[in-house]
Amino acid sequence: LRGGYGRVWGLQLRHGDCKMLSAAAPRPVSQSWRRLLQRSRHVCDATVTGGYDRYEIAKFAKMADDWWKPNGPMEMLHLMNPVRIGYIASRLGVDLKSNAFPFSGLRILDVGCGAGILTESLARLGATVVGVDRCAEAVMAAKIHAKRDPLFTSQNLAYFDGGVEEVVGFCEGLAWEAFDVVTCLEVIEHFPNAKCRDGFVKNVASVVKPGGSLFLSTINRTAKAYALAIVGAEYLLRWVKPGTHDFNKFVMPNELADMVRKVGLDPVHQTGAVLDPVRRHWSLSESDLDINYMMHCRKPTMSSPWDKGAPTAGV
Repeated sequence: LRGGYGRVWGLQLRHGDCKMLSAAAPRPVSQSWRRLLQRSRHVCDATVTGGYDRYEIAKFAKMADDWWKPNGPMEMLHLMNPVRIGYIASRLGVDLKSNAFPFSGLRILDVGCGAGILTESLARLGATVVGVDRCAEAVMAAKIHAKRDPLFTSQNLAYFDGGVEEVVGFCEGLAWEAFDVVTCLEVIEHFPNAKCRDGFVKNVASVVKPGGSLFLSTINRTAKAYALAIVGAEYLLRWVKPGTHDFNKFVMPNELADMVRKVGLDPVHQTGAVLDPVRRHWSLSESDLDINYMMHCRKPTMSSPWDKGAPTAGV
């Protein structure tokens, strides 16, 4: 992990400075998690302060403004975010209106977090969240946006630029302290081939604790998806930058379910995410998985976080 600015389990990391903060609904910090924090602080010292000059930070700050602009290039993600949060909450049995921090006590890893649109939302709801992404520019944008918001002074949120395999490599020694929830939304369709996707899903699954949940979302490989998600959204309406998606990399629901079964998780539910282009509103539909869809997977309670296990039944 090449760390950076963030707060995790009562600790604040900022350009190598680490100090205790009060946290909403704090959770005991074990020695294992302290080692994770120490590692992120060390790498933060080596890369963030030493690798970025003011010009680069200013450039990333401009990117952050674009990424977080509701009507900017990430508009569709902003519009979809409430639906994604609602689906995650409903599958976890969480009432979002129950209190100010309905996700309090949950440890969540957001893989492919980008600039933190989903990550911040999860943290605002009380979860302890780590966002990780291979795109250093996007991660820097996430850090800058979080740093601007005073609401996060009492939240647990951290970002790292790197891959989930690096999280796996460090967390293997944590055993039963894996994440309660792992999210990987709108990521898997960007891998070059099936072998890479399988390896990625294996790594993602390994950091889900026994009884924990993995949420995946992607785009189905159908003619309808090609017509609307690529031709329509990218080239006609310009909602998404042309070339963002490759139809050949889209993943069908049965293929995604097979991937998670191979690594010992149960695909327990799936639903489509449908866009009304006139109202510019997303909604969930269990009967329409033709374009965007989400899948909820669960790790068996009795398995070890590092046991890749035999395939299990599911969707």
